[in-house]
Amino acid sequence: MSICLLVRSCGRSVGVFGAAGVRAMSGSATVEAPLYERWTELCSRDRIRTTEARQDWWRVVKARYCEPWRFYHNLSHIYSMFQHFDRHQDKIQNRNAVAWAIFFHDVVYDAKASDNEARSAEMFHHFATENLQKPPDCIRETERLIMLTKEHVTEEHRHKDRYGTKDEHYFLDFDMSVLGWPEQDYDVYAEQIRQEYVHIPLDQYKERRAMFLKKSMSETANIFSTKEFREQFEKQARQNMNREIQHLQAIQVTLGLELPAR
Repeated sequence: MSICLLVRSCGRSVGVFGAAGVRAMSGSATVEAPLYERWTELCSRDRIRTTEARQDWWRVVKARYCEPWRFYHNLSHIYSMFQHFDRHQDKIQNRNAVAWAIFFHDVVYDAKASDNEARSAEMFHHFATENLQKPPDCIRETERLIMLTKEHVTEEHRHKDRYGTKDEHYFLDFDMSVLGWPEQDYDVYAEQIRQEYVHIPLDQYKERRAMFLKKSMSETANIFSTKEFREQFEKQARQNMNREIQHLQAIQVTLGLELPAR
């Protein structure tokens, strides 16, 4: 196993797993324009009260996702989820609710906190109740979707022979699709997550991360709930997660450096 080097990308320290290449962490210059266009259309469909509110809240959302401690949970993640949304939108019943959930589900992200989902849902509630002309039950649906990202588990995740077809199933699968990316891309994601938890010493991180990955694979029958995502990503996701566990277990910590196992 090769040494895990630290390099610089977009002004941030980024680790590299083995042969995984280095790529920009946020990609904000590439994804910001299409996301703003989507935001504007969504605000129009839900009849936002003023142009100023639309612009001001976009600045708030963009600033949150561009916080300097975000390496994975940034605008590129939101853009990726919307790519899945576009491909599967014919199966989604409440498209606006899901779209708002994509925009707001990680708007509050502090790797040291345990209430990010609740605070994200609260921020959406504040935005929607003050600015959108939407019935309360529609606002509550987006809040519910955001809160589901705390555990990422539905009944369809628990049973091998069951598939999810509801909005919540597609939304959660959009969010988890990174786990089924090709090996090299997954390795970049794994390093992005490490950088977001850089406040945790390496010897503790490798134990906690490996435990989290094992738990994610063992406590539910499926990582993905919909038929489409399970068939496309489930096998690769489990291979990626097992490979990351092996990598973490092989790391030796000496003077703060990640060294190859011998």
